[in-house]
Amino acid sequence: GAFKDLYLSGGVYLGGTGSANKLDDYEEGTWTPTVSFGGGSVGVTYSNVEGIYTKVGRLVTCTLRMGISNKGSSTGSMEMTLPFAVGELMSTTSVQGAGSFAWVDGITVNHHRLYLAPWESSDGLRFGYTAAYNSTSSNTLTNTGIATSFDCRLTVAYMTA
Repeated sequence: GAFKDLYLSGGVYLGGTGSANKLDDYEEGTWTPTVSFGGGSVGVTYSNVEGIYTKVGRLVTCTLRMGISNKGSSTGSMEMTLPFAVGELMSTTSVQGAGSFAWVDGITVNHHRLYLAPWESSDGLRFGYTAAYNSTSSNTLTNTGIATSFDCRLTVAYMTA
């Protein structure tokens, strides 16, 4: 026989009966990401902004587009909100996931590589770059590193707490 639909109220164990094998959460949704610079967002205006996510257990995968038509007057590190708080799972690093850009326009700093860092114990995605091909140092992207208008599409994956 076959099932048309199967509804489980308490979850399902995959690959074993231990608590780490229990899948008890699956969710798809949308959220509206926002950007801040040094924690502030004075005068930031958006031309396009939308985000979608899939959450399976603690694993969250997000895809978003953010168009900024005016970056405003706040200063400091650029950070974008994520739909769920980032877990603190790896003790040797504060970066608890990874992401990649599909498109980015409006970066004004000389850069070789851009990167995204879901930051532990926050709901923030930090932006950074390396300036040279073989550089081992990373730099935080700030309001001075982007044009007045900025546009990006990106995907990021991370684990919740």
